[in-house]
Amino acid sequence: TNIVGVKDSSGDMRRFNLYFTDLPGKVYIFQGRDDLLLPSVLMGASGGVCGTSNFSTLIHEVFVEKSLEKHFKIVDAMKILRKYNNSVSYNYLFLRLVRNIDTDDYARYPYSPLKKEEREDLENVIKIFRT
Repeated sequence: TNIVGVKDSSGDMRRFNLYFTDLPGKVYIFQGRDDLLLPSVLMGASGGVCGTSNFSTLIHEVFVEKSLEKHFKIVDAMKILRKYNNSVSYNYLFLRLVRNIDTDDYARYPYSPLKKEEREDLENVIKIFRT
């Protein structure tokens, strides 16, 4: 087989576990769910392709340090982020956390801007990543 790597974003850890036993030879295995990166790395995953890396170094710190405390910050952030459209909320967070810009110009067609309550909810994510 010519498979050199696999990324799984299903969230199904039983299926994820099978990559280690069912794929032949050395295969790079990546986790696509931010809140499952630490358990996946502890199982032997090569790393992750994680969306929060677009606006924070926290997920990288989880990977390098194997920190449970930082892992649970990611878990808390993902509880909030799961509620919203990924591209709109992640772009909003990128502008706020990386570019340090507070603007209403973060949602591109065909997406709609976040409602006031949603932006307030995302401020809790910002607090998580800033502490």
